[in-house]
Amino acid sequence: MNAIRLSAGIVLPLKSISLEDILNERRKELCFEGHRIINLLRNNENLKIDNDTKSASR
Repeated sequence: MNAIRLSAGIVLPLKSISLEDILNERRKELCFEGHRIINLLRNNENLKIDNDTKSASR
């Protein structure tokens, strides 16, 4: 993951990498590609629906 961050111009490496770090990086990388709902369901994360905007979030 540090190699990917370095190639993106982020020079501060992570000392330890958790599953939460990996999921957050994936969320940022794929944020506009429509994978968010699938990832939430795959990882059994809670899904909150905003009735005003009809959007979903964690």
